[in-house]
Amino acid sequence: FQGASEDLIREIALVMRPVVYTPGDTVFHAGEPGGEMYFISHGRLQVIGRDDRTVLATLSDGEFFGEMALLLNQPRNATVKAMGYCDLYLLAKPGFDAIVERYPEFAAHIQEMMAGRQERRP
Repeated sequence: FQGASEDLIREIALVMRPVVYTPGDTVFHAGEPGGEMYFISHGRLQVIGRDDRTVLATLSDGEFFGEMALLLNQPRNATVKAMGYCDLYLLAKPGFDAIVERYPEFAAHIQEMMAGRQERRP
């Protein structure tokens, strides 16, 4: 959220919900519908390919995930598992849509980050 306005940050904070995962917990599985995205407050998670073996990425504090399924209205393209105790914030689609309507630059930033991830995917 670097460079984001205080109003945008306040609105996002009001619609996000804190969630906690313990070591080995699955946040979501590849193929599931994606009605939310997650922001990592604290912890490390692995993004695992559809083969359930290939680690595509390791995510940690300050990163987000789950945006592709949310933006593209498609099933999840990977499984995400907690490597340790993780404090996350969940942003559900209704809240996301309301924020994007008022702050189109937020959607543009998320889409830009998503495009970069798609380019790096093997």
